[in-house]
Amino acid sequence: MACLIDHSEIHPWIQIIPRNLFFHPELIRFTHLDIPLPVGLGEMALAPSLLYSLIEKLDIQKDMNVLEVGTGNGYTAALLSFLGTKVKTIERNRELLKRAKENFQKLEIQLESEWMDVYSRDFDQLPLFDRILVTGGIEGDYNFLEKKLNPKDGILIFPFGGEWDIQKIITISYQNGIKKIEEGAVCRIDGLKKDLTER
Repeated sequence: MACLIDHSEIHPWIQIIPRNLFFHPELIRFTHLDIPLPVGLGEMALAPSLLYSLIEKLDIQKDMNVLEVGTGNGYTAALLSFLGTKVKTIERNRELLKRAKENFQKLEIQLESEWMDVYSRDFDQLPLFDRILVTGGIEGDYNFLEKKLNPKDGILIFPFGGEWDIQKIITISYQNGIKKIEEGAVCRIDGLKKDLTER
């Protein structure tokens, strides 16, 4: 059963950056519902309530360097940019990235977007980030993500588990260099596979 988005309880983000602007016209009638929606090419966008809760948990401050793994249709990156962060968003699917860039251009949103696989050498060469948000499930070792996190006061959030598993939201945070790991809500999100070929 789908729930309506409660505008009185959720941030004004839904009004400042309307969700419907990022989806295919045939899906616009569903964008007011609190449900995941397809962005094309077999990928799904998170339900608003889950997405907003993850962004809240990032505890974002203005001018932070933020990495989003999984651009999708660009909606999440747009929200992060609206919060005053310096956003870099990466996407493994070239066609999805192209569509996201078109959305950014249409809405005059300035941010850095790039085609990249998290399991590639290019990812290894990225700098450290204050915040990292992953929107695809991570299966197995996730140390490669943590290596890109500011070790003093960074926060990393990602779904842990295989594509067909019930996944847990994992939060790794540092406060004055002290590491903390939390397990949060369960969900089911598309996985980031190592064997994906370039599309």
